[in-house]
Amino acid sequence: MANLKSSLLRVSAASKIPRLFSPGRENALTTLLYHRFIVPDEPIEASRTRLKYQLEWIKENYTPIGTDRALSNINTGQLTRTPISVTADDALIDLLDVYDIFQDFEIPLTVFICTGWVDNTEHSHFSSMSRIVDFVRWYNKANKSYDLGKYGSIELNKQSLDRSIDWLIQMHGKEDNQFIETVWDAFRPDLDQSGKRMICNWNELTDLKNSGVLMGSHSVSHNNLAKSSDIRLEFELEEARRLISSKLSECRLFAYPFGTSDVMNQRTSRALKLAGYECGFSTEANF
Repeated sequence: MANLKSSLLRVSAASKIPRLFSPGRENALTTLLYHRFIVPDEPIEASRTRLKYQLEWIKENYTPIGTDRALSNINTGQLTRTPISVTADDALIDLLDVYDIFQDFEIPLTVFICTGWVDNTEHSHFSSMSRIVDFVRWYNKANKSYDLGKYGSIELNKQSLDRSIDWLIQMHGKEDNQFIETVWDAFRPDLDQSGKRMICNWNELTDLKNSGVLMGSHSVSHNNLAKSSDIRLEFELEEARRLISSKLSECRLFAYPFGTSDVMNQRTSRALKLAGYECGFSTEANF
């Protein structure tokens, strides 16, 4: 992104965690990415204790700094010594079980949100399109045709999902709220959430924001942006930013889904800038 390409921005990928221990980190920003905090089938207190040890080590060896402040310091060339920003992708609900530990250690946290995953039973004209696109993106059932009344019909199968999403986005842009209502009603039997809820809802994210968590975007549906059509790329970036900015706080930061080098290029960087983001995070460092 603008002003960051020439910066000394260092990203510590989970697969390359030795960077956390490497020399020369004094003059570069390290970002540490979490996804899950609670290990399945393990007592919560054991997972919490592990996180305490990790954050204690970070405090002893780094200077924790919020990503917003870090980016501001990068742009002015005034990074503190051994700075580190801690982030978490996806807003998994186990974050609620551990955020007090981040507060105790006074370590700022940034959470990157997929808006189509948040409170995915919610139905409002404000956020329904995000949920609908996410539903189609992850559709993995047998081929099925949905009757959309005066709007025709839409058939979902694994080979046509991307085309179906593009059509839905285009129709949404041309039609009124009745279109969303019709699609929602058609998808409703399959939209209903089943099983254990995995993602924080908007109320929980609001509480985290009010407690000091910085919120960023992780797209609408965790799609490979480099392989997305222009209309899908624009929607994934702009709709996610719109929802997060409206429901939580101004959204300036973006974390690429998957985070690898093949999901980003000059086209996605231009789209990020046009959508109003100031920075895009990946899990691969470029030195």
